[in-house]
Amino acid sequence: SPRFKVDYPVSPCGACRQVMSEYEMKQEEPIKVFMKGENGPIKSVECVKDLLPLLFYEKELQKAE
Repeated sequence: SPRFKVDYPVSPCGACRQVMSEYEMKQEEPIKVFMKGENGPIKSVECVKDLLPLLFYEKELQKAE
C-alpha cells in the first residue's frame, strides 16, 4: 500500500458522523470531536451536529398520534 503523510485534520466519514449524531441525541449532551493528522494542527467542534448539517432525525419519521 502507498505510504503518505497526512498533515491536516481529518474528519470522520458520513456514516461515522450519523452514528455519532445518533449517540449524541440519545445521551442528550453534546460530544466534542477532535480531528488531527499525524502532524499539524488539531481542529475541534463542540458537537457532532456541527459536522453534519441537515441532520437526519428519526423522530421526524414517527407518526403523530
